[in-house]
Amino acid sequence: GVQMSLNYHPDSGVDSCQKMYKPFARALGLESYVAANRTLPDLDAMEYNKTYVDAYFEHVIAPLLADIAWTDTPKATTWSNDLYVRYAERPAAADMKAAGKPRRRGVNFSRYGGLGNHRTPMGMSGDTQRQWETLQYEVYFTHHASNVGFAWWSHSIGGFKGEHIDSDWHTEPPELFLRWLQFAAFAPVFRTHCRYCDQRIWTWGRYDNETGLPGTGYYALMREAMLLRNALVPYVYTHAALRTWQHGEGLLTPMYWDPAAAAHDDAYSALAGQQYWFGRDAFAAPVTDPRASTRDAAVARTLWVPPGTWARLGAWDDVVSGPETVTRNVTLAETPAYFRAGALVPTRGNESTYRASADPLVWWVIPGAASGSGALYEDDGTSTAHRSGAAHSVIEAAHARAASSWNATVSAAAGSFPTMLATRSHGFTLKGERRAPAALHCDGAAVPPAPAGGGQGWWYVPDVPADVDPRAPSSLHVQCGPWAQDRVHTVAVTFA
Repeated sequence: GVQMSLNYHPDSGVDSCQKMYKPFARALGLESYVAANRTLPDLDAMEYNKTYVDAYFEHVIAPLLADIAWTDTPKATTWSNDLYVRYAERPAAADMKAAGKPRRRGVNFSRYGGLGNHRTPMGMSGDTQRQWETLQYEVYFTHHASNVGFAWWSHSIGGFKGEHIDSDWHTEPPELFLRWLQFAAFAPVFRTHCRYCDQRIWTWGRYDNETGLPGTGYYALMREAMLLRNALVPYVYTHAALRTWQHGEGLLTPMYWDPAAAAHDDAYSALAGQQYWFGRDAFAAPVTDPRASTRDAAVARTLWVPPGTWARLGAWDDVVSGPETVTRNVTLAETPAYFRAGALVPTRGNESTYRASADPLVWWVIPGAASGSGALYEDDGTSTAHRSGAAHSVIEAAHARAASSWNATVSAAAGSFPTMLATRSHGFTLKGERRAPAALHCDGAAVPPAPAGGGQGWWYVPDVPADVDPRAPSSLHVQCGPWAQDRVHTVAVTFA
């Protein structure tokens, strides 16, 4: 579902003009403050006073009903950042216990506090300038922050402050905003935020003749970056739980974090510093330089391919093996990202955006290898029950291909949680597979082709949406289910 974040600026005190002032002051026994309209101190000044802290969160913060705290203040400390998470969970413990509901998970954004804050808030990089140099530095900074354990950062996409460039309240060139969106699709958090500006993606039409892509406007390009991020949420969440939560491994890490890559000097180069691992099965090299002219179709991007075999996002026939340095001409429709050959990447479709669990769950089958595997982690997404080591599930999938066949196995879910789906459908998009099946079997039963999105069956999905690139090829998609989650299931495709 939709959750609400509120941007707090708790650095000027709680004054008598605010609705919560009187109940807050009276909870502290400061009736004289009410009579004199005296300003009460903020959390940073009283964070070690439990009476004050209890009253602050009960009377100032809790009535705002925010799901996510955004403590946008330079006075935040490691302890105050932690308190916003702890106290977000306290009311749920008291008010929901009688109703048999679990404690609610606390979430906090903060841009201050220093090292050690990775334990509770997500990092916010502050009021950045809208310029290419900022984007370049954020790409470098975000994955290197994993070296000190601060792995979950968010940035103001497009930058926070800048001068207006047109009468539509845009404060950055559309090319810069697009490239920032594309970086954010491969970042820990996707968050737009700016001052005195308009970043709605349908407001950039006056620049559509400057994309270098005839017939393709900025709206389609920006929308595709956002939809790509939405699709990758199950992959991101799985890494967050199984690697970051359990082992301290950031979603974004420098190239030298991989043992095979670490054996090569190129992994430590300035070139590799502008690219990063995105989980265990992908690496990204966002574009951080503008085209020479708005008439140009592309900009050159040089990147280092680490050891292994990799398939390029959106151009799945481009399979490369590393270590190697390559240069690609990258259009505005592209983000240089490569996925590990053979990997099964858990994703979701737009129909699952506001659902707690993806249904259907769509596995991207990455070409370039004869076999591979993947995993999906899930929990209820809102409670703290997962912290006990229970109340979550993990599904594993594996596949193998031969010249005239492709087969996959989906495990029974290991573990459970109260809101877990009893059944779900599984789709497999065989990226780069252009052939039509001679036969499809789901759990041994023959299944005919189906219209796109029509349930069990097979059809084709474009590698790139038609309004982004009408000439893009399509890949085979097979779908089975709904299947019970407590059983092992199989998919078999035969080609003529």
